[in-house]
Amino acid sequence: MITYTTTTRQANGVSGHITHDSGRRKTVSTSAVLAEFGIDARQYNYSQNERDIKRLLNKFGWSHASRKSAVGINKRTRGAKMPSVGKVRKMIAKMDDGPNARYYVSVPGHAMLLDSKGTTIVDTAPRRVDRRKVLSISVIRRAS
Repeated sequence: MITYTTTTRQANGVSGHITHDSGRRKTVSTSAVLAEFGIDARQYNYSQNERDIKRLLNKFGWSHASRKSAVGINKRTRGAKMPSVGKVRKMIAKMDDGPNARYYVSVPGHAMLLDSKGTTIVDTAPRRVDRRKVLSISVIRRAS
């Protein structure tokens, strides 16, 4: 049995979080990010964590590389020391990953996609002032 959690946002066929019997989920924010890379929600079952996202990106011809160290996230960085999305936007603008680079940013319970200038491409729960703590960040490019 699959249960649906409703939301006001629509993400390429996913109008709410989908929870499978196994407890694994297909979430709205990650489905919206994957849709930006041409990966339709009907092409996969799960998208609840970073491992699922990276697996799907690899499968559909995209490469990813962590940028945690570039924004000051390491194994000891926790809680208040984690950089906010607002701070990471400024850091992304200074990175030299090329003009077509896109950044997958993970915050608690949510995922978003930023461009090479730090501007939002996909965010299903936008904030005017974004103080959410960044858990991970990866640059995404077309695999060669």
